Amino acid sequence: MDPIGISGLVASIVPIAYLVAAGIFGFALEAHDNSETLNAFASEIQGLTRILEAATSTINDANIPAQPDRGLRVEVCRALHGAVDDIRLYLERLRLRVQRIQGNSANRNLYRNTIHTFAARINRTGVNDLRSLLQTHQLSLNTALVMVHLHHATHTAGHQQADLRPEIYRLTRIVRRLATAADLERLRDDLTSYHIRDLQGVALRVVEDAS
Repeated sequence: MDPIGISGLVASIVPIAYLVAAGIFGFALEAHDNSETLNAFASEIQGLTRILEAATSTINDANIPAQPDRGLRVEVCRALHGAVDDIRLYLERLRLRVQRIQGNSANRNLYRNTIHTFAARINRTGVNDLRSLLQTHQLSLNTALVMVHLHHATHTAGHQQADLRPEIYRLTRIVRRLATAADLERLRDDLTSYHIRDLQGVALRVVEDAS
């Protein structure tokens, strides 16, 4: 069951990710010295696309039954929606940037200069790095999917506590990594930071519920 239409949201994001990755792979053909940076970034976006495609089946499989703690069920869905929506906003902004660069293609010098600037932006270290932000979103989505899986397993009839332990450990470990990401995002995007911290809190509640 998908109570707040998250599957539809994920499905709408996948084509955008493919479009962005294809555009950046195209830039790499023009970039010469920066082609490695652009190809690596486009490959990471393709990796995000694969996570999104896997997310659809995970969400649909999590047919969470009625349960006493319905409040936690709602919170799990809300946190997952926040993680997915952050990715949508990130990819939309990136798509617009790619389109602007492509709009300069009639002027070869301008086109290559804008590609060079874009590649430098990706390659630069620090809190404003596009690649770092992409990796943060990937971690956030992975955390949300592990959380959904564990919550579903916890409330599936006939489950064994021992069967949950690997997932409890996995989610606990990934939440620790998410805490560092949240500190970075506070410097970058207040909304993303809020969603990550919300996800972190809900995930810990899911761990407690499963333990």
